[in-house]
Amino acid sequence: MSRSSAHRPRYEIPEDEQIEDDLVVDGETVADPQDDETIPIRVLDDFAIYEWFGLHMVGIAELLGLTPESEDGITYGASGIVRSYTDSSDNEDDGDDGSETSAVPSLQPRVKLSQIIEFNVHNVSCKRGRDLQIDPLPVHVLKKDMVSNIYIRTQNSWYILDQPLDSYYPFFIDFWIKHRLLHLTISSSLADPTTTTDQFVELLAVTPESSDEVGIALKFLSRELGEQDLNADDTRAYIESMIQMLCADDPQLRRALSHVPLICSLVELNVSSQSGKKESATHKERIKKTFKDIEKNVLLHRERTIVTPTVARIAGDLFVQTLKVTGESLEEKASDDNGMEFDVAPVHYTDPARIEWVPTSRIAPYYYKSVIVDGVKYSACYLTFVNYMIQNANFQFCQIAYMFERQETLKCKYGSKPVTRKYFHARWLQHGSQMLLQETAHPNGLFYLNECDDLPVECIYRRCNLRVLGPDEPEPIEEPSDLFFARMIWDSTQAALVNVTDQDIQAAIGQATWTPCSDGGISRFGIDYHVHDFVYVMPHSSSSNAALFEIGQLVNLILDADSHVLEVEVRWYKRYDLVVQNCPDDDDDDDDDDTSSRVVSDNRRLYRTREYETINADRIQGKAYVAFIESRDRRDEWLQHDDHFYTDLYTNNSIAQSLDDLHTLTKSIPQCLVCRQQRIDQLESEVEVLDRKGPLRGLELFAGLELSGFVQTKWAVEFSPGAALTFQENHTNAIVYNQDSNVLLKHALAAHEGNNPEPLLSLREDERHELPPMPTQGEVDFIYGGRQVGRAIVGGIKMGVVKFIIRALVCLGYQVHFKVVDAGHYGAAQSRRRVIFWGAKQGVPLPKFPKPMHDLTKRSFHSFKLPTGEVLKPVTWSIRHKESGQSNHQCVPLLPVTVNDAIADLVRALNRFQRVNPFNEIRPGPKDLDEIGLRLAKGIRRFDAVPSLEPRLAGFTDPVPYAHPPMSRYQLWIRQGAGAEVTHHYTRLFPARIVERVVRVPLTPNANHEGLPAKLRVGRLFESSGDARKRYDRVYGRIDGDQIFQTALTTVAPNSKVGRVLHPNQKRILTVRECARAQGFPDKYEFHSVNTKLSDRVADQHRQIGNAVPVPLGLALGKELGKALMLYWDQQDVNVSERSLSPEV
Repeated sequence: MSRSSAHRPRYEIPEDEQIEDDLVVDGETVADPQDDETIPIRVLDDFAIYEWFGLHMVGIAELLGLTPESEDGITYGASGIVRSYTDSSDNEDDGDDGSETSAVPSLQPRVKLSQIIEFNVHNVSCKRGRDLQIDPLPVHVLKKDMVSNIYIRTQNSWYILDQPLDSYYPFFIDFWIKHRLLHLTISSSLADPTTTTDQFVELLAVTPESSDEVGIALKFLSRELGEQDLNADDTRAYIESMIQMLCADDPQLRRALSHVPLICSLVELNVSSQSGKKESATHKERIKKTFKDIEKNVLLHRERTIVTPTVARIAGDLFVQTLKVTGESLEEKASDDNGMEFDVAPVHYTDPARIEWVPTSRIAPYYYKSVIVDGVKYSACYLTFVNYMIQNANFQFCQIAYMFERQETLKCKYGSKPVTRKYFHARWLQHGSQMLLQETAHPNGLFYLNECDDLPVECIYRRCNLRVLGPDEPEPIEEPSDLFFARMIWDSTQAALVNVTDQDIQAAIGQATWTPCSDGGISRFGIDYHVHDFVYVMPHSSSSNAALFEIGQLVNLILDADSHVLEVEVRWYKRYDLVVQNCPDDDDDDDDDDTSSRVVSDNRRLYRTREYETINADRIQGKAYVAFIESRDRRDEWLQHDDHFYTDLYTNNSIAQSLDDLHTLTKSIPQCLVCRQQRIDQLESEVEVLDRKGPLRGLELFAGLELSGFVQTKWAVEFSPGAALTFQENHTNAIVYNQDSNVLLKHALAAHEGNNPEPLLSLREDERHELPPMPTQGEVDFIYGGRQVGRAIVGGIKMGVVKFIIRALVCLGYQVHFKVVDAGHYGAAQSRRRVIFWGAKQGVPLPKFPKPMHDLTKRSFHSFKLPTGEVLKPVTWSIRHKESGQSNHQCVPLLPVTVNDAIADLVRALNRFQRVNPFNEIRPGPKDLDEIGLRLAKGIRRFDAVPSLEPRLAGFTDPVPYAHPPMSRYQLWIRQGAGAEVTHHYTRLFPARIVERVVRVPLTPNANHEGLPAKLRVGRLFESSGDARKRYDRVYGRIDGDQIFQTALTTVAPNSKVGRVLHPNQKRILTVRECARAQGFPDKYEFHSVNTKLSDRVADQHRQIGNAVPVPLGLALGKELGKALMLYWDQQDVNVSERSLSPEV
């Protein structure tokens, strides 16, 4: 097995670099080279670490576990500037502690060390004349000066790593952050055993009073360390494993740390278990220690990233970590040039002296296929390199479509004269380096543009050789060549690399103006409209912010004498929910248990008005489908589809001011029967085709849902044991692989190549079992999934991950486009932006992105500037057409799904709970006692949220009946199949002081820590002037029930600055189920954990919920996949039909 290193940055050895064996370091006593016990300690500055063979740089973390006994087979080297190390314990007057070094004189030579034989992050103490010792950090040393050095060892010396070489910085900094936080965690805990997590986070802020150990972050990172660094999963796993290692051999250290609040929040230490003496373990053995939290334990099983040779070739220059390569290369299966012969074309350095047509190439008067320029022939379909500027952009490459000549008037000194000038019609191509791919582009890869121009023949600079690749033809290898290749079109307006389908062509040439239909209707952009159809209408007040479409019914089409569409007359239908919002809330008091006055909202319900209006037809933005359906079951079935509404009310006014203005419709509404039947036929046809063809067989990576019906998840991959168990329990027909995806890829490729790999095993060490073989080639139709993972990109390439994904997909023969979408626009009760990529093999329709359906309340759509200067525009309903004359808008059909829409049925009536106020700081007053008495009298459950000896949670650990029937369309949807009771309606426990703050935050929307009594305020959240710090405005933040949730979190804690988590009208944080509701998980979905400790189980459940893609967004994407699938199946049926009619030969 080989690793991807050929394209990773190499360490360039300077000519004057010395060899370590010959090194004499000033101020250092020469040690006996035969005595391993007396080797010196030195400092290595401006360093780089690399593979011994090949000199390709490697991440510092790859050295973890490296000892003289290691049998990995991988050897490493290092180079840098070497100087002697002075131990501060030997020289009290020397201000250098060995880790913070002075500037290195520029004249010092660089040294190439011998092979690295050991890597260590423990304290290395060396007394002159005494043996070298590598020990756990002793408490007395830690209290005085916690040593945070990182060491490597060669046969000649130990080296303390100081500053990395600039080009090595990306390979070093992630590990440095983890190790620095470990150092600060232990030193802070020993300096003050009462240190809490909040106090530690405050300590990380660099101030004039900060120690050098904290301030050094500015030197390495150009920023402070922060809470986001501490809370990273890899960082927490590293800190926990290292603290466990250090404490394993030092009972004194274990006892000193075991009761520190900061340490307790990061690691579980059992003091009594270390009473006896224990033989020291080697560093490698310590690394393999396990945690009681199984979810953290699996982090120790992370594999190096495994890729195929094709992907490795692309990724090698981009990513810091070392890649392992397995499988066959696509390029090796293809010839270098596919047998195409070509000659080096001559270059026209100056304007040509002679241009003449090839007479036999004439195809029509004035039109030709070929021309001869200074003896060089150019014909249609030739790729040429041109020297021609257009709109300040040099496109360089173009393909000749045809040639022609035309008469022009040439102005000269004596007037003007007619001339005949030769032109060619050119379609532009662009080199990959000039579009989004930039640094990742293939050196010979070109892409067609949707742009063309008429160019003078004399601008041709030279001919280039072009090969158009077939759908399954691999890219040529990246070698210098005069042969260019192309396969796809780059659509800069949509950030898409695609094939052009017949449907795209028809849509592109669709009329931009209204035209009459033969059946009396009107048409635009391929959509026909008739009297009594319902339409979305852009409101007058449309602006750059999202607004709601108005909905009207066409009652008259107004055409002029020439049948040009002038205007249309509509009758307005208004939204029922807007009337509900205007109603006074009789239930502001959370203790009111009367449900009779509660109004159920419904964002698909309309009422008819008496208002008619004649409007400009250009305000129409699409069709809505409105029905009068009395049966509730049939109505719910109708409303499962996008753009579907129902009406059963009317008002005698132009708008209803209150519910009293609404009356029940007693008869159906007029409709265009032809259009209605076409819609019903379309929906029934989709069902019939899906039943006949079956859903796509999906392999899901990192899990999600399959609610659209167009995908059946048959296989799923989950690294987390708890998430794997959750997926398996909720998708009983799927095969779930609890394993690293790199291991699975390696296994699948080995099986495909007939290598008979060993059986796959699950990750759980406490319950390891054999996994089924991976699906074989041809079994999987659709792979989907993703994760919020930030990978280090060499050199800070802007949008490097995006470029890599696109480049890899294109290289593998996929069309691809991407957008930034917000889950709130698709019916989630939160704003959560995600980058989504669609990929489809050539010849298969590329799914579109769903149009936004919900307003986001004061949140506009976002555009993003690409590295090329182009703009990635959001998905909107706006019809962008050069000839339409319309401005862009951001209107949507539906109101946002609010917090109350999502969870109001869970929190009212007797089945409520509040946190018991521990009253640690502020004693209860008469008002507090009255409130407690009132709640007890009403039978309202109260739960103690402070930890005690008894293992428990705060809330309903058993299923509990719903408080109300569904009170919104969202609740009706999310409760389908859940029965009469709801699960996971509980929270974790918190220290008494945190709980007391939670119950004291005012019950007003958006209240936060600023509303706490002075005695409960947190000092670090305020400036010295007493003003609250803006960046902490979400700490102890209460949610506004009439707005949307903050972005879902993987850790739900009231004292976190990341998001508001206090319930809108109760004195507690959100429960697990309420967080699941925010993400759109159905109530029937159960969340499981493999841990036994209750706090760990709740943490697992929140992590699963927070890491998931919101379900409504997944559903919207699934519907778009279904549309593309229908187009594909329709084309397949047409092809089969055409073949059946063809005569056999």
